[in-house]
Amino acid sequence: MNFFPGFPEEGIQFLKELEKNNNREWFQENKTRYKESVEAPAKDFVALMTEKMRPLTGGPAGGKIFRIYRDVRFSKDKTPYNPLIKIAFASENKKKGCSSPMYFFRLNRDTLALGAGVYEFNDSRALGNYRKQVADDERGSKLEKILKKFRLSDLWINEPQYKRVPNEFDQNHPREDLLRHKGLYAFIETPVPAEIFSPGAADFCLKKYKTLSPLYNWLKFI
Repeated sequence: MNFFPGFPEEGIQFLKELEKNNNREWFQENKTRYKESVEAPAKDFVALMTEKMRPLTGGPAGGKIFRIYRDVRFSKDKTPYNPLIKIAFASENKKKGCSSPMYFFRLNRDTLALGAGVYEFNDSRALGNYRKQVADDERGSKLEKILKKFRLSDLWINEPQYKRVPNEFDQNHPREDLLRHKGLYAFIETPVPAEIFSPGAADFCLKKYKTLSPLYNWLKFI
């Protein structure tokens, strides 16, 4: 099994400085620091986590590290870099282009956020299937129970993105709020814990992902 000693504190320091110096000149001067204290540890973390997460993803797991470079073409914020480490884990068996659930990892200067779910059902088939299952008494009630337990544990759940219930459903449906989602995900957010800098980082995250796994498992059947 791969070994991960923890994220180096130098990486968090780099992200802090990048937030204050978010420009190409500073980044180019400090690119070696980025590769050594942020990019390389993130790759080692993914290598270990994809081994450990097989039981949670139901088979071989894959991990994607998001680029530090921002796409600023359609954004008012023109800063070129993301001062954070962002990773997604999912089953390697998921179909390309489908709206499969993922586990999320986001680390910045102040906080660690661990999540699970689907950011957006990116095709009409998946969105339609999600709505049908929400409307189903058995499946919909199961999802309600999962989310109720999450809220009691102070997990953050995204708000509905649509203002109206889709026309094919009763506007007063008992789960109208869930029918107004175009993506569904939950997060555990905490100040950066000491464990993240230690060999226990992977197990710390794995324990949190297990808490989030009921939502992941419900969404696997969309």
